[in-house]
Amino acid sequence: MQPILFVIPGLDLPVYGYGLMLGLAFLVGWYAALTSARWLRLDVDALYPAMAAAIVASIVGARLLYILTNLDEHWTFARMLNIRQGGLVAYGGYIAGVAAGVYVFMRKRVNAWAYVDAVTPLLAVGLGLTRIGCFLRGCCFGRVSDSPLAISFPPESLVHDEHVKQGIPLLTDGWTTPVLPTQLFESMVGFSIAAIALAWLAFIRPRNLASQEALERGETDAPPRRDGYAFVLFLALYAVWRFCVEFLRDDQARGWIGPLSTSQFISLWMLALAIFLGAYWLPRHPWRRKSVEIDRATRRRQTRAGRRKR
Repeated sequence: MQPILFVIPGLDLPVYGYGLMLGLAFLVGWYAALTSARWLRLDVDALYPAMAAAIVASIVGARLLYILTNLDEHWTFARMLNIRQGGLVAYGGYIAGVAAGVYVFMRKRVNAWAYVDAVTPLLAVGLGLTRIGCFLRGCCFGRVSDSPLAISFPPESLVHDEHVKQGIPLLTDGWTTPVLPTQLFESMVGFSIAAIALAWLAFIRPRNLASQEALERGETDAPPRRDGYAFVLFLALYAVWRFCVEFLRDDQARGWIGPLSTSQFISLWMLALAIFLGAYWLPRHPWRRKSVEIDRATRRRQTRAGRRKR
């Protein structure tokens, strides 16, 4: 665990491990999303504003959900804006970021499902990187355990402070009783989901490209695209995992809705949404706008030709 990785010489500005991993997640996600969009033959110009909006919205959403789940704390406007000390909830970031990106895609009238699919593996990679940041900071930790996977945290960690508050005995050197490193569990799951989503995109890519090329040629019998399913797969897998891993976590700053943590409550809704999208919405509402645009363009040309004849 290393909350502060180093201090910038001359400025005495600490560089936090969580902040560095969060920034790395955004940087990797930005360039990898562009590569993914080109691989899927999407217009990358539509990706720039959507990614920018998603990054800003994800930070705001993650901070806002943390505040809403910890209303008993004394909040001032200045403290709300101070995210250097932590206080972000992953679900809030994902929901706000995806919503902002989809909104931009819809405003640009492009195939939002295809673009969301393109960035889905990067959403999962971002999960893997930011959870490493959680481990470095010592937040989002697990329950006390005698498992060989359990680890101890040093006296300056959040785990130590929480154990002191709860009266959990410390080791003789002041380190905490070993706890499950749920941050690393989530990180590995994030990278695994990214690999699964990427494999799915590679599997459906030939069909989607064939559909796109057929529509560009004006063919009406183009095979239907299968956009949106990579994102639905991410939603379902992460929702199930997040619901389960919450039983292993022991950090108290998560918020509760009855017997469920806030994240478990959101996970149930996310799983229901994934099932609805995958089983009902996407099969019945595939992307059709390209063919409509072709029809409209044909009608416009015919109208102009008719006017010239008159």
